[in-house]
Amino acid sequence: MKIYVAGPMTGIPEWNYPAFNAAAAELRAEGHEVVNPAEMGEKYGTPDELAADLYKMAGLVVEELDALAVCDAIYLLPGWQRSRGTRKELKVALDHKLGIIVAPVEKKGGAA
Repeated sequence: MKIYVAGPMTGIPEWNYPAFNAAAAELRAEGHEVVNPAEMGEKYGTPDELAADLYKMAGLVVEELDALAVCDAIYLLPGWQRSRGTRKELKVALDHKLGIIVAPVEKKGGAA
């Protein structure tokens, strides 16, 4: 299955890249092909460079949405509901009838 990882970035330390990369690694270990926006953005520059250059950011967003449209599913990282960009990606996924996978939320403080 080809899966697109989506989740919040803005306002999160390191732009949430560690969570994107961890999810991508886990999904790949399960045998999936993964589209990881954190990896896609690297060729455009650092997150701070992207935030400062709207043309680069726009180019990346177009590339991400094109990649999403040919996936089988979208994988929503915790906090996706608070991310305007992720909600737009989810709409694209729904419009293309992709599968929706919601990542489990890790509980803090030990045993449940």
